[in-house]
Amino acid sequence: MYVRIVSKTEVRFDPRPAHLTECSMQTAARERWGPNSRCVASTIPYQALFFVVDGKAWFSTRGRASRVGKGDIFCCGPGVGHEIWCDETSELDLLLLRFVGSASRQLMIESMGDTNLVCRPSKPLELQALMENLLGVAQAKAPLFEEICVQYLKIILLTIKSSLVPARKASSKAYDSFDACRRYMDRHYEQMGSAQDAAQACGLEHAYMCRLFRRFLGTSPHAYWLRLRMNLAAHLLQTSNQSVKRIANRFQFSDAHAFSKSFKRVLGVAPDKYRSSFPPNGGGEGP
Repeated sequence: MYVRIVSKTEVRFDPRPAHLTECSMQTAARERWGPNSRCVASTIPYQALFFVVDGKAWFSTRGRASRVGKGDIFCCGPGVGHEIWCDETSELDLLLLRFVGSASRQLMIESMGDTNLVCRPSKPLELQALMENLLGVAQAKAPLFEEICVQYLKIILLTIKSSLVPARKASSKAYDSFDACRRYMDRHYEQMGSAQDAAQACGLEHAYMCRLFRRFLGTSPHAYWLRLRMNLAAHLLQTSNQSVKRIANRFQFSDAHAFSKSFKRVLGVAPDKYRSSFPPNGGGEGP
């Protein structure tokens, strides 16, 4: 369901080209959304890749909501629902590609590590140009345009892969240490008292873990841990009737004001305003 799409340029491809079964394009599009626009998909049968040319929005999948802005990429895969929306003050300029095939799915996983994820590449302008070129080729529909667009898609995914993890091969031991801490946070962030708990669990000095996060993720362990917590808090605000105070207590904040400051710092909007952007859900107090 789409609401308040200001403008849209879209090319639909042959849904089942016999000669491109391992990797084939479904749709290439550019959309400009106005305030209060919303797209809700309970499930999709394809891979979808989004690039934010300009503006801000929210992207929610697997129970987690993330703020996305200019230069961000995000994606979702078959069988998983997602939601994208702008609040009353935001607009969005978005490039999107939809595609299918076992080869494309594997390359997506190799590029981003998951098929339902938000990332910020180090080469956003290069990525934007490639996606715009793909859309231009699709619009022109010159001979062999489907094959050319598939090749563009593969280059786009490889560009994402190279821009997200340029240092993995240079120091696999350092990356493995970073990845162990990150995965520990992903599993235990609710129970952790601070980001330092991950360093202790993985047998690392806290200062060294901080350097690893700066090197491989471009942020601090505390910021990463806080975002995980605030993403879950956003999900609770959206899907339950728990009060802001109760959610603050769940995440061990001293009071609702301290929680609200952290929530706004991470997600760009106050908890009450975030909740009011959704229709009443009628949910209970939740866990």
